[in-house]
Amino acid sequence: MAKLLIAISNNSTSLKRAFVLDIDHKSVTIFVGHFIMENKTVQDHLESKIWYRLIKVVYIVLLVLSFFIVVVIAYSYHPISSTYTDGTKTLIVCDNGKSVRNKYRYITNYNDISDKDDIELKSICKFGESDTTALEHQKKGELPMTKNYRMDFYQTTNNYGSWIEVLIILVMGIPIVYTIFEVIKRVFLYIAIGKNPLKIK
Repeated sequence: MAKLLIAISNNSTSLKRAFVLDIDHKSVTIFVGHFIMENKTVQDHLESKIWYRLIKVVYIVLLVLSFFIVVVIAYSYHPISSTYTDGTKTLIVCDNGKSVRNKYRYITNYNDISDKDDIELKSICKFGESDTTALEHQKKGELPMTKNYRMDFYQTTNNYGSWIEVLIILVMGIPIVYTIFEVIKRVFLYIAIGKNPLKIK
């Protein structure tokens, strides 16, 4: 095999191109190495700059932080169960055996029962729904001093989230974040060293 190396110098730009001809029987191949060396030199020059290295560190930190945020958001959709008291289905159970549907929806535990609510509940259990108000029964001394009722609080459970939702968010979120940062990197390198964004690895 015979090799021929030709160096061409351009004084106006101080750039050199090397053409290497490999003659192997019937094949002739020409290689141009200038552009690769030029871009490598520029990038090596940027690597020596503290601001360029700082940008790379910030880029990596933000990328990792973005991935972490995606993972946190995805995990927030994992299956959980929440138990709470449904005031609309809670029953007022009177000492006389009568049960009344709770009309006070805000009452979900005994601490929610105010003095006024207590008087009304005592009146409902003793007299039912009557024309006489609970306060009038109270003034007449017709209501018992102690509670004549108990609350049968209705507990219900709601299930939220699923591992499928977690997987969907991860599968979609991580590639989207990576693509956004990759576009930012390619645009920056194109502006900084003139690299073709489509040829950056």
